[in-house]
Amino acid sequence: MGEVNNAFHTSAEEILLVALARALKNWKGLEKTIVMLEGHGRSPVLKNSDVSRTLGWFTSLYPVLLDLSQTAKTDQQIKTIKENLRQIPNKGFGYGVLTYLSQDGLDPDPTFDQRCHITFNYLGHFKNAQNTPLFDISTDNTGTAIAPSAKRTSDLDIAAIVMDDCLEITLSYSRHRYLKSTMEDLLQTLHEEIDKLIAFCSTRDTSELTPADLTLSNLSLDEFESLF
Repeated sequence: MGEVNNAFHTSAEEILLVALARALKNWKGLEKTIVMLEGHGRSPVLKNSDVSRTLGWFTSLYPVLLDLSQTAKTDQQIKTIKENLRQIPNKGFGYGVLTYLSQDGLDPDPTFDQRCHITFNYLGHFKNAQNTPLFDISTDNTGTAIAPSAKRTSDLDIAAIVMDDCLEITLSYSRHRYLKSTMEDLLQTLHEEIDKLIAFCSTRDTSELTPADLTLSNLSLDEFESLF
């Protein structure tokens, strides 16, 4: 949550997505993976929109490409995925508008499988309200959040949350499609990649910027690095 992100001016979500991309590559040799990225939809990306008096999560859902095909170097992988994520306008809101709110919707290529097989959701950093004794995080059982008859929208549903400085990752899947041992292998590989990124970033003596950190966001990563 802290020193790891200082190395490349990243967020926790970006580092987790780099770890996921590396895990998928080591697990099944996937160098390019489309992941459906889920968010709470409350990011201040739309002008003149005040949601401070509105309760709940709006949920944004949009596809992103995790591409490790161009380099095997850890630093370049981090910077590439970070830049790709930050080039997405308005946190992906436009994808939902085109898909669900426009009259015609997206016109899909019939030869392209639009179904995303992996969904990833970083829920953020939650802390107990130590200074507010009236409220605390409940551990009571709230029951099933999803109806048993609901159809899965993706094969793998990965959710990550930092609860009281402890990272928790949940992997949801259909046992009719995957073996438990197969999913345990994927989680173990993801765990190892997170550890590797923590070690790599926290031991760096320098901090590196990318175009998204400056007013040079219209430059590609290669163009930006060639300047320096």
